[in-house]
Amino acid sequence: MKIRRIFIFCFILFSFQFNFASIISISNEYLRASIDSENGRFSLEKIKEDTPTNVYSSLLHSKIPFTSFVAINTGGETIIYGNSKGRWISKPYSQRNKLYSGWKYRNLIVFQQIELTHNPSTGFDDNMRVSVVISNTGGPVSVGTAIIFDLLLDNSEPQTFFISDKGTISTESELTRDSLPSYWYTYDNVNEPRIKVYGNLSYPEVQKPDRIIFANWDRLSELWNLRVDSLYDFKRKGTTKIDSAVGIFYDSRLLDKDLSYTAFGDFGIFGANIFTEEDYKLTMSIPKEPQSLPVPVVATFANNSKSELTKAYLEIFFPEGFTLVEGEKKVEFPRILPAKVVQYKWAISTEAAGGNFEVKVKATFYPEGKEKTIEAFDSFYINLPGQKQFQKEEMKKTEEIKSQPQVEKESSEALTYVDTKRKKLNMTRKKIKKIEETIEKINMSYENWWEIYRRVFKNKNYSIEQLDKALEEIEKELYYFQSVLSNEVLK
Repeated sequence: MKIRRIFIFCFILFSFQFNFASIISISNEYLRASIDSENGRFSLEKIKEDTPTNVYSSLLHSKIPFTSFVAINTGGETIIYGNSKGRWISKPYSQRNKLYSGWKYRNLIVFQQIELTHNPSTGFDDNMRVSVVISNTGGPVSVGTAIIFDLLLDNSEPQTFFISDKGTISTESELTRDSLPSYWYTYDNVNEPRIKVYGNLSYPEVQKPDRIIFANWDRLSELWNLRVDSLYDFKRKGTTKIDSAVGIFYDSRLLDKDLSYTAFGDFGIFGANIFTEEDYKLTMSIPKEPQSLPVPVVATFANNSKSELTKAYLEIFFPEGFTLVEGEKKVEFPRILPAKVVQYKWAISTEAAGGNFEVKVKATFYPEGKEKTIEAFDSFYINLPGQKQFQKEEMKKTEEIKSQPQVEKESSEALTYVDTKRKKLNMTRKKIKKIEETIEKINMSYENWWEIYRRVFKNKNYSIEQLDKALEEIEKELYYFQSVLSNEVLK
């Protein structure tokens, strides 16, 4: 009896410690990212709509133990970041609303950074970026990285993934470098989506991953030992429970002494607009603030009815001043089976316009021979160097001024002149503010990386040469911010 009581006491004590693990979080008005300070695994949640700001819905599994993580493959051996086989050189901590940690395995020093960043799909800071920097302090060795996202959208596991330019995935699949999409996305419920998430795979300033794998979590946990098989769906082995996950893989590459490389994984809210008509759904996606031309426009049409559509069309309508540089203005789909989805991508560009613009996509289809249509609308803002600011409202005002009597012309010109000066002043203020924000980011990066390296090399007998090599990582981290600052100053 005494032994039994001791066992029960130990079990309760263990459970108490397990349930109250040391979790560190960062948050903004959209998301909350958390990390387990004992093992470096992480989670992501979104603030529930129409609720107090402290009520969240999960996007990645958020119950302890967390199941999203970073893995390292070195010399053919796979190690989970934060594993007891290595050692912490800087346990997870938060600073300036970012999560930092440093870990060492053999001669590899690995830094993990988690931050909430600007999302090109929505235009808000509702994206999480996981950055992994691996430095080699020993002899040449092969090193690979995997970032695993274990999805749970509130209480729903995604059963279908949508791939830009390629259609849908509902079984275990792998896309390699030559066929990597710009992004992937999914919903908590395809028929009535409440939570929409996506993963961006377009990193203009860094190297893209080598592969992305969609699988159930158990299978994906095999990491580099996994042999992708499309006969598997997203159910756990031997059960009917869906447990879908996504893996971003940077395959092994030779890393010489004192060299390093960086891997990225993005995951956040998908800014798509969805329009429905009975059993038919039209989804439209445009980056809200594209940073380059052309601007991609992706439309997805879903036939959720029980009948086949023998003919359907998707047609794009874009603003004056833009031209279609990819895709046909109106495209035909001769056959769409029940419960199937078709997708089409356009790209539009311009040489002389900047501002807010609206795009429309129209779906025309014929259930039982009767014509039906769905129209989807979305807008974007673009302001690239050398572009003229152009707004429909401004054009309308100009036309109204031209139509006024000659006696009012001078007064109108004066008002227009004052209004133009005011707008230029506001634009200058915005540029100054953006430059100040960029400088602040650079200062923050210096401070954060210096703190990490201070912890790494504290009480260690490293040479000046080794310190110099390590501090080169700061320059790599800051290169992008410095480029942004230079571009802002030149505008």
